[in-house]
Parts: sequence; C-alpha cells; structure tokens
Amino acid sequence: MATLRVSRSAIVCALALWAGAAGGVPLDRGERALAGLAGCLAVLVGRRLEWSTLAPFCFLLAGLALAQDDRAHGAPRDRTLRVSGTVAELATTRRGWRLALTDGTRVLVPRHGFPVADRFAPGVEPGARISVPVRPFRGGGDPRAQAAARVRVVSPPRGAGRLLALRARIRRAFAARVRSRFTAAGSPDGLARAIVAGDRAALDEHAWRVLRASGLAHLAVVSGLHVGAVSLGLAWLVVPLAGRRHPLRRAAALGAALLLLCLLPAHSPVMRASTMVLLVRVAAVAGRGAGGPSALAATVVVLLAVSPELAGEMSFRLTVAATAAIVLAAEGPGRGRGIRLLCAPWLATWPLLVRLSGQCAPWSVPAQAVAGPALAPALAGGWLAVAVGGGPGEAGVLLCRYACRWILAVADVAATLPGSGRIAAPLPLEAAWVVALETALAAWLCAGRPRSRRVGLLACTLLALAPLSPHGSRRLPDAGLAVLDVGQGQAVLIADGPHRVLIDAGPGGPRARRLLHRLRALGVRRLEMLVLTHRDADHVGAAAELLVATAPRSLVAATAMLSDPRVVPLLGDAARRGIRVVPVARGASLRCGRTVLRVMHPAPGERSTGNDASLVLRARVGALTAWLPGDAGLAVEHDLIARGGARPVDVLVAAHHGSSGATGQPLLAALRPRIVAVSAGRRGRFGHPADRTVERIARAGARVVTTSGLGSFAIHPVPGGGLRVVALRDY
Repeated sequence: MATLRVSRSAIVCALALWAGAAGGVPLDRGERALAGLAGCLAVLVGRRLEWSTLAPFCFLLAGLALAQDDRAHGAPRDRTLRVSGTVAELATTRRGWRLALTDGTRVLVPRHGFPVADRFAPGVEPGARISVPVRPFRGGGDPRAQAAARVRVVSPPRGAGRLLALRARIRRAFAARVRSRFTAAGSPDGLARAIVAGDRAALDEHAWRVLRASGLAHLAVVSGLHVGAVSLGLAWLVVPLAGRRHPLRRAAALGAALLLLCLLPAHSPVMRASTMVLLVRVAAVAGRGAGGPSALAATVVVLLAVSPELAGEMSFRLTVAATAAIVLAAEGPGRGRGIRLLCAPWLATWPLLVRLSGQCAPWSVPAQAVAGPALAPALAGGWLAVAVGGGPGEAGVLLCRYACRWILAVADVAATLPGSGRIAAPLPLEAAWVVALETALAAWLCAGRPRSRRVGLLACTLLALAPLSPHGSRRLPDAGLAVLDVGQGQAVLIADGPHRVLIDAGPGGPRARRLLHRLRALGVRRLEMLVLTHRDADHVGAAAELLVATAPRSLVAATAMLSDPRVVPLLGDAARRGIRVVPVARGASLRCGRTVLRVMHPAPGERSTGNDASLVLRARVGALTAWLPGDAGLAVEHDLIARGGARPVDVLVAAHHGSSGATGQPLLAALRPRIVAVSAGRRGRFGHPADRTVERIARAGARVVTTSGLGSFAIHPVPGGGLRVVALRDY
C-alpha cells in the first residue's frame, strides 16, 4: 500500500507542476530552481503524507514558480529586451538560425531584417556566453524571441561550456557521417537520415504529406520510441546471454541513453526518454525500483522543474499521454496485451494529434501495425552503416533503405484510403475527451476519499480546460469573407451559408499546417472551389495539402497557369482525385450558391505568369462586394480603371500584401472601399504593409485591418448598411 501511495503522490505533484507551468507567473532562474527542489522534496515527503495534503501545496508551488520561462513572451510587441546566457544549441532552420540557451530561452536569428554580415560576432558556438537584443517572436513555432541586432560573444566556452562545445562537434561529425552514408536523392534516404540522426529537413514535402495523412509521422521524428528501441537493442547486443536483471544489461541501456544525448539533437523527446531511463536506472541501483507511473511522474516533475516551457509544448503532452497509456495497458492481464499496447497510445493521443495537425488519420492503427515493425531494422541498419564501413556497412545501408521504403509504401497506401488527411471536425469531443481522461485519472487517484475526489476532479478539470479558453469568435458569418492569418501569404475564405470558397492557399511546407488549423477552427471541412490567383509560393504553397484535406469540387486558375511547370504536378494530383480543373480569363463568371465571382483580369490569351498575370476577382457575397486582386500591380490597376471595370466595392483586399507597388490612389478612388484588408506576416522581411500604402488608404478614408495586427478576421454586413470586423479564434 505504501508503494501505491508514493505513486499517487508523485503523479499528483507532476500534474500540479504541469498546471502551474502552463499558467503561473515567470520567476528568475534562482527562484525557479528553488521551487523545483521544493517540488521534488514534496514527492519524497509524500511517502508519509496523504496526497490530498500535498495537492494544495503543490498547486500553489507550481502556480507561483513553474511558469513558462520566457522573459520576452509577455513583453510588449515593440519593446526590445536583452537576453544573455550560454549557448546550448545552434541550429539552422528555414527562417534563420535558432539559438537555444542553457536556461531554456530560445532565440531566432532571422535570415532577413538586418545585414547578413552583422548577424553573428565571431565565436558564436555552443558553450559560448552571448548577449543579444531581442523582441517577442509572434511567428509561431519553437522560438520565443527574435534577435533585433547582432549576437555578441561575452566569453568563449569555459568550464562546462567546453563540454557543450565538444558535444556540438561530436554531433556535427555524426550528422555528417549519416549524410555521407545516405546520399541518394529521394524519400528513402531522407527518411533514413530523419530516423537515424534526427535530420527532419532531409524529408521532401511529399513524404511529410503522406506520413502525416497516414498517422505515421511520429516514425520520422526522433523521440522516446527511438531512444527506447536503441537502448533495448544495445542492451541485448552487449549482453545477449545475461538475465533480464543483469547489471551489465542495465548499464548498457543507460549508456545507450547517454550516447543518444550526445549524438542526437537535444530536443525535448530525446531529453524526456533519456531522463526516464536515467531515473529508472538510478532508482534500481539505489534499491528503490520505481513502477511505470512513478517513473513517468518523476520524469515530468524533473523536466518541468528544469524547463517549465515544456508545459506548453504539444510534443510533451503527446509523449506523456502515450507513455501513460502504454504503462497502464501493460499492467493489465496478459490476454489481449498486444492489442492493448498497440491501440492504447493511439486512443490516448488521438485528440491531441487532431488538435496539432488539424487532420484525420483514421487508418493510423493498422498502418502502425504494418509499418511500425520496420523501425527496428531501419535503426539497426542505419547505426550499423554509421559505425562500420566495408561490407557490413553497405549491408546496413541496404537494410535501412529497404525498411524506410516499406514505411513510405505503407504511408502512401494509407494516405489514399477514405478519410485520410481530411480536415477533422472541430469537435467539442476534444475538450470532452481530455476532460474525461483527466477526471478518470483523478477518480482513480482519489478512490475512497470523497473530499479528495472532489478536489481532484475540480483540479484536473481546470487543468484540462485551461488551454481551451476562448478568445474571439470562430463562427463564420452567413454571408461574408474571412482573411486568414497564414503569415507572409494570402488565403481568403468566402462563406455563403453552407458553401465555402477559398481564394489562394497561403505558403506551403511546415506553414501549410497553419492554414489547416485556421480552416478547422472555423468548421470548414470541404470547399466548393479553390481559386489560385497566380503561381507564387505564398499563394499556392499549401494547395497540394488542401486537395487532400478539403477535397474541393473544383480548382480554378488562370489559363496561363495550367502550363506552368510548377503548377502541372498540382493539376495532375487534382485530376487523380476527380477534382474538376476550371481555366478562366477576363469575362468569366463563377457561381457558388449566392456567391458570384467575376474575373476582371487577365485577358484571354495572356501568356505571362508573373504578378501582373494574377487573377483579379470582383466578388459578390449576398449584400457584400469585394475586390480581390492577388498580387497585381499598378499597371494592371490603371488598365482596369481605363476599361471601366473598377467600380465601388465594400471591401478591398490589398494587392501584394500591401506593397507600395500596388493599391494606388487611382484604384482607391475608383473602388471607394470602406475596409481594406491586408494579409501579411508579422515583421516580415518585406515590411508589408508599406507605409506609403497605408497613407494612401488613410487619404481615401478607408479603414485598414491587417492579419499581422488582428490575426484571422471576418468581415460581414450588418443591418443598416454597415460592415462589421470580427476577430476569429485561432488555434
């Protein structure tokens, strides 16, 4: 009974610290360390105290101490702060260079925004102590702050910093070795590099798309699954004949975890899994063997005490939920254990995965059953190829490649099955599922104690509901348009009763997920039409994902776009899916419900595919009229005015994201819009919207609304002839 009590205390402390880290107030490093130590002591004291006595203390401790450690997070958007610390990681991303400091602060050094030669002072490397002015980063993703000036070195690596520098050199050498062994162009080698070295950038867009749609993306991300497989494999390889509890086998598992910490990117899944192995091994050596729930809870406590920002990371929630499900499934009766172990992680993480990706993967369980076993030979072959050369190394390369081909083949098949990759409905089921899991856990913890049961149910319910608090509205108007926040790109959604038309698809790559989230939050699961104004990546980048996720009935594009080499693969994909491709030019009219789209430009026979060949659309949605010009510039505007096509409208979507080369004064005078909507990224390298454009709009007497300032927003008419702008709730 005592062991059970310790387990409950540890679990309650972990939940308490998690809740506090998600909603508490930030403190400095010393206060955070003291609070984390107090939390760990509370777990130990829990052996002698009832957990109901500890719970209020833990919640108070967590709420005061373990907040997201983000000195720039809550600062005003235009305020510049100075961050100093020791560099733990230095990685290159699509947006720039990501610096991770040892205190958990993460800074993005953008590729654009100030002179390239003045981004880094000499000597910026892991282990060096730096100082950099930063501003809050509002672009989403991993970084918490964005560098506003040069990164300067305060001191070179010293003491423990030299160990960080050594680890970075070892990691670079390991990554280079993996790249040298898997050099072939194509997805199998890219997946091999992702599985073995954590190099996710090696995977192409098609591979990521099918892995996400099939629910197998976790196989391509180094996580606790990979750490566990390598640790277990090394333990059996080193001591194949020893018993399960042989000290050498335990030492081999511990050594594998430490080795992976040195060789792989030190992101949170690897850290979590390695910390779990370390805690379990240390407890075993100390003669205090910990059960699965206790070890998991202790890991959560330690990680949140060291890095409170993990509380807000979806990957942390996924790992804890999946691990807890596996632990509980393994403790049941032997009959049916295999089925439970296969299904439990999926059932526990499904609501979180849907919330993360916005897409359904209904075939993920059978796909995992078929593709999952290939992960072990992929890892074994990959590590063999890296460790040795000659014949054994080449055999390892072949084994890893064939295993990766099998995983991708299964993903390709699963991604084409009905329902795969479609936008998931924004269910209240998400909140209900999480609340049900939390309250069930609380009821189990508090069984037999009525007062504790009430406290536990309330605490866990609040914990589950905390991240679901609403901000803004997510209900689309019956007749209106919504400008979706997709960063530096454009996607305008027209709503007319049950009909949905999307003008442009925003940027692609990892940012395509942002658009899927926006659509899902608004309850959009299917499009009547997807209209692409021109070929630029910030307008068509996510089109391939949208064909899968929303299954539009028709794809509309300018006639000249149909022969563009960058668009031809998209048209082929649409044809395979039975989506009608509609080429249009000036004079064409498109209808969907009460929505009428008239094509004002380009002219029939136009061969250009640049910005000035953009589709210019005049839309009528019920009583609302709008002008959507894509990226068309001043020359096109003058031509349309001369032709008499520019007549007054209610809403103008600024061309080219509000650049100074569009939305001229003559067009504003001809259209007389009441609202000008601008879709542009926050602090983008182009500086959109341009000050000159904003001044023109102000002189025209129109109101400017930007996605960089308001996020996604909707515009719809109200009784009396007015227009209303509503901020839409985003996830």
